[in-house]
Amino acid sequence: MARRAGNCRCKCWRLVASIAISLSLLVGPHSFARAGESARPIAGDGVNEFDLAGYCYGAQYRDGADSGGGEQKIPVPHSRFGYDGGSADQGAAGQQFAYITARYSVHIGQYGDPADCEFKRYLYRLDGNGSFRQQALDESAFAQTENRLRAYARTYAKSHAGKMVGQPDGSSVDSVGGCLFPIVWQTIAGKDYALLSIAREGAIVNYVVPHYERTLSGEPSNCYAWGERHLTNSSITSSEFDSLSIGPDLLFVADKTFQVGFLFKGGSDIQCIKGADAFSHHILITRQVFDAQMRPDLEGALRGNNQKVGSPGSGDGRKALSFPDSVRLKQKFATVVARLAEKKGCY
Repeated sequence: MARRAGNCRCKCWRLVASIAISLSLLVGPHSFARAGESARPIAGDGVNEFDLAGYCYGAQYRDGADSGGGEQKIPVPHSRFGYDGGSADQGAAGQQFAYITARYSVHIGQYGDPADCEFKRYLYRLDGNGSFRQQALDESAFAQTENRLRAYARTYAKSHAGKMVGQPDGSSVDSVGGCLFPIVWQTIAGKDYALLSIAREGAIVNYVVPHYERTLSGEPSNCYAWGERHLTNSSITSSEFDSLSIGPDLLFVADKTFQVGFLFKGGSDIQCIKGADAFSHHILITRQVFDAQMRPDLEGALRGNNQKVGSPGSGDGRKALSFPDSVRLKQKFATVVARLAEKKGCY
């Protein structure tokens, strides 16, 4: 099943890109700020609209690339963080926090079209102002830094029985309208948090299981958002993340989907960082605040589009949304969440 999904991503990546271009016609022109214009608590090298659309999905596979005519794997996006050479007990005392990330980036052609995919590696360190400074790494330097961070992780595990550096205490999955807006909750210090990201005047395209197929668990899919499609627009997305307390009131959060990191205040129920690239907002919110102040408006948007709240049951006669309708509804979700976050002081 995993092999099948990988093959599909490989064969569909150009289709994904074409859908992203079509989405731009629906939502208007893109306008991206440069990521380096000001010091920001974001560890990311900037993301363009084709990165978001998954143009490079499947780039880690090449059909018939080896002598046997099978698939040859090339680098897979991943990241790691911790204290570079520091001990788990010392923490930041005399050591610098480090975050390394490796992922595909899309080259933009002379007419604004997507070109080749390039695998890039970066190191991010915190400066004295609480902002991240970026340094490009070659494969050798990246591997050396990753080995030092692995050593820190081993030291951390020895000092914290039963724990791994960065790994939350638990996780669960929730949604508003089934596959229209899946939400991943991660437990930190007894509270459930979600990391929500909103695309700037654009859309993220995700591969999902359509309603006429079964998921890997064998259960029928609850995805009725776009008819018989394997791709769906997500103007707002919730990503699985890792996190680490790196000071008395600072929390580092690493988005595992887009390989981007953020510096948040520890213990806050809702906070927001405005994006400086293809994302307009990144929001860290507790389940309590989400359920009380965001979920009612999102469910209201569902009802306003004659959609049932929650996951559809089998045989309930529910009709699938058309693709353009699902695009518009998810954009409404993104607008609702961004508006409420800014009322809470998004900076």
